[in-house]
Amino acid sequence: MTGTLTPSQKKLLNSKRDIQNHETIHHSNQRQKNKGTFWFQPEKQASAIAAMFLGATLANIFGAPFGTYIGQIIGWRNTYYIIAALGVISALSIAKLLPHIESEAPTNLKQEFAALIQPGKIRALLITIFGFGGTFTAFTYISPILTDITGMSLDYVPAMLLLFGAGMAVGNPIGARLTNKSVVFGMRSTLLLLMVVLVALYFAMGSTVAMVVVTFLFGVAMFATIPSLQTYVLSEAGKAPILASAFNIAAFNLGNAGGAWVGGEVIDAGLSLQMLPIIAAAVTASGLLLALSVRTKRETPELVTA
Repeated sequence: MTGTLTPSQKKLLNSKRDIQNHETIHHSNQRQKNKGTFWFQPEKQASAIAAMFLGATLANIFGAPFGTYIGQIIGWRNTYYIIAALGVISALSIAKLLPHIESEAPTNLKQEFAALIQPGKIRALLITIFGFGGTFTAFTYISPILTDITGMSLDYVPAMLLLFGAGMAVGNPIGARLTNKSVVFGMRSTLLLLMVVLVALYFAMGSTVAMVVVTFLFGVAMFATIPSLQTYVLSEAGKAPILASAFNIAAFNLGNAGGAWVGGEVIDAGLSLQMLPIIAAAVTASGLLLALSVRTKRETPELVTA
């Protein structure tokens, strides 16, 4: 609804931060409500996290290209009228269909915060910020990259976003399987994959066929990182499971915003759009270096309970 009332797209982008804050609270509350009740085996924690993020995957597969197409046809403001209507339908469906789950006694958030601000836990959050942030240094500007550098027609952008979303659906379970075997290995391998794909994006820009392939792989690599990053933070949470979950979602959002900001600064500095994937790879490499400093403590993720 905010999108329909916002006077300009610039102010609309600023309001997105509020939406991200609500998303952080949602994931935190979901984690708190399910605390102490697990519907999956401990060694399948990463798969459970991947399943939870499946909704975001499907939203990107269908929502992003459809929203882009609708925006091109009837204007960006009308797109948000449709989103608002879908939001109302979703809210009513959740209220009607989801079972009520009794939550346990509230955790002492002051104690959780004190437990969270430890070097190892801060490093885990920084890995998310930098490792995932490189994605949006490039992806935020994928439309002008496709049209201005690769030479594609604007009409093909929604189809490319659909392809990217399909890659996300493939990468999600891949990342979960790697993380189920070893959290640290899954985190390192998926961040390395993302960095390699970003470099490949730089070399693929001159070819339409190559961009089609790499855009799909970009989606695979991007969402393959999420199960390991989320599981690693939870494995390091200790006595702060609720705040760790909330802060890590915030870290994803900070990486999104920070990565886009870095890309914008690169463009403002006069560098070509073509350099964005290299800068993005460097951002992700920072997260990978932090991940390489982690000592392997266990081969399977442990569930965090309070």
